[in-house]
Amino acid sequence: MFGIDNDLEIHRRLAAGSGNAVRCSLIEGVSGPAARVRLWRGRTEEGSVGRTGQQHRAIHEAAAARQPDLARAWATVHVGEVERWLRGTLGAAASEPD
Repeated sequence: MFGIDNDLEIHRRLAAGSGNAVRCSLIEGVSGPAARVRLWRGRTEEGSVGRTGQQHRAIHEAAAARQPDLARAWATVHVGEVERWLRGTLGAAASEPD
């Protein structure tokens, strides 16, 4: 199973591989809150853990094969899915009566 530690590690490795010190710093700065969101999504959205693992593998494989356009495309899919879930979840929470 694809665990939270693996999830955080691939983000760290991809940031390090970019050679961008600012990106590495940002990843470390948001890893705590992001870990909580990852756990929340994994428990509330069926199949999200498996899809996340598949997307991470696809990004990693494309990067390892030196195919930046393909890696970027997979990263866009990955971020888009997370954003869709987050907007839907936060929108639903905001519309709930107090």
